[in-house]
Amino acid sequence: IEGQPLLDKSGNVNFLYIKDHASININPKWKKDIDNPNDCRKVHLTWCYVLNGMEQKNKFDKYVATNRTDGKFLIDYSKSGKIENKDVELHVCKVCLKAMLMERTLYENFDFQGFINKYQNKQNVKKTKYTPETYPTSEYTADFNKISTKYRTDRNWTCEKCRLDCSSHHHLLDTHHKSGVKGDNNSFNLQALCKLCHKNLHNHYYVNKQDENLIIKLRKEQTL
Repeated sequence: IEGQPLLDKSGNVNFLYIKDHASININPKWKKDIDNPNDCRKVHLTWCYVLNGMEQKNKFDKYVATNRTDGKFLIDYSKSGKIENKDVELHVCKVCLKAMLMERTLYENFDFQGFINKYQNKQNVKKTKYTPETYPTSEYTADFNKISTKYRTDRNWTCEKCRLDCSSHHHLLDTHHKSGVKGDNNSFNLQALCKLCHKNLHNHYYVNKQDENLIIKLRKEQTL
């Protein structure tokens, strides 16, 4: 409920945030500094429209829940092509502050312990799937290529969005993680998408011109 704290079933206050920061610091052109809280993802205090939007997009599983109060949060990040983790300072979501009728200026020096003391055992709200300790890896698992090939084969190498038949061009079909959690390879979290359909879901996803033209050509030939 917007304007109410995020509590678990026992009434304990939880803070929600996205542990995976690898996707925002892996691309140099974005110039994201994980040691600068202004560049990092934000911590949520209540069910704001940002969380609601992520749930609508089936991305809520990217969030982890914690009741840590020192302003430091465990994240995954990319360093020299490898995924590492460490504690960093994160700011709270300004949208959450507004929903909680709190001053937006508090986002930089938020009193997490004071917030817990005020709202502990008040109301039961949304529960996340993961904690920072149980969150799967923020990179693809070692067996993902094998899982991906089987998944796409089982779907006859057909895009589950536009129905493009990629059986003669396997490289045009990707396996997408619907929740955004790369370490979750359960079949219900996977979706076979041609590169253009996949690109439509990620503003950072690149498709070279040759593949793009080939997909457009095949769509016309297959009257899609």
